[in-house]
Amino acid sequence: GLLILFLVIEVIANVWWVTQINCEFEENEIFLTMNEEEKRQLCIDLYNIQTLDNELIPNQQSHSITINSLGFRGDEFSLVKPNDIFRIFMIGGSTMFGHGSTSDHTTIPGYIQQFFEDHDDEFKIQVINGGIQGADSYDELNLIETKLIPYSPDMVIVYDGWNDLRAQNSAKSIYENWNLMCEIG
Repeated sequence: GLLILFLVIEVIANVWWVTQINCEFEENEIFLTMNEEEKRQLCIDLYNIQTLDNELIPNQQSHSITINSLGFRGDEFSLVKPNDIFRIFMIGGSTMFGHGSTSDHTTIPGYIQQFFEDHDDEFKIQVINGGIQGADSYDELNLIETKLIPYSPDMVIVYDGWNDLRAQNSAKSIYENWNLMCEIG
């Protein structure tokens, strides 16, 4: 009897927990053609992404999100950059990560990668999604210094705004922090 009671409580708790997950994009007009179950799954996928100290934990897989073995959203790639590849890292917060995207390919980096594949046969360009939900300029400076440099990026594109405003990071404080880190490092 006790086992059945605990099982019922567990089921109720899980149903309650899933209903508490709230994603603001679920009511957005771009998702009008998507059924409620699909929108809910996107929301759950986002909620279940695990981070540690503002870095994505590697090897996560859901219906719409893949975190590769190196801790970046999207396909696997090699630490060692081949000589014939121009490597672009795109970093930022949830917008760059692809909050609400239906797949890894429908993020900003995913669309840009597809553009290069469709329009440029001359160069091999690799676009890597380095976005992390909630990241601000300080997190991104740290990401560049501690994680991206060994991957030999040819270009780093940063897309920021809201998270810095929310954290009240001024351009002056970010600049001063960057200079301080350069003096120490």
